[in-house]
Amino acid sequence: QDVLRAERGCLVIANHPSLLDYVLLASVMNETDCLVKSALLRNPFVSGVIRAADYLINSEADTLLAASQQRLAQGDTLLIFPEGTRTRVGEAMTLQRGAANIAVRCNSAVRVVVIHCSERMLDKQSNWYNVPPNKPVFTVDVRERINIHDFYDASQHEPALAARQLNRHMQHQLTTG
Repeated sequence: QDVLRAERGCLVIANHPSLLDYVLLASVMNETDCLVKSALLRNPFVSGVIRAADYLINSEADTLLAASQQRLAQGDTLLIFPEGTRTRVGEAMTLQRGAANIAVRCNSAVRVVVIHCSERMLDKQSNWYNVPPNKPVFTVDVRERINIHDFYDASQHEPALAARQLNRHMQHQLTTG
């Protein structure tokens, strides 16, 4: 928790096993922005909160990089669930490249976080009203802070290639031990 609480000016990427993941992370992170999928703006339960919090919307591509750069430069952390949806139990994880592209193009470090829940609850494949047989225990594993300069040097690399390499590294970090 202390590592996340102290984090400034970087992307925080995490897997997304349940609907509670955002709450678990945002509750300990100061000045956190979140990149949310545009479909959530049509959800009557969360759309007002998203607008009030002034979160970044993934469909606003023309302003997304500039807004991300501004928020990172002012010391905010930007929370992204790079799968684009909740993690599916038993399926291979596939990351969208948006987080890696933001990191490369905004010259931002990335903090990797792996969330584990002991019980299946509020996941992509179950209904919200399914109560697990045992009390769920969440574990938040705060992993390495990736220095973007280990993946990208503008004088030597193409941004798209660097984003693909970074994306593979982030996926490996999210799926290993």
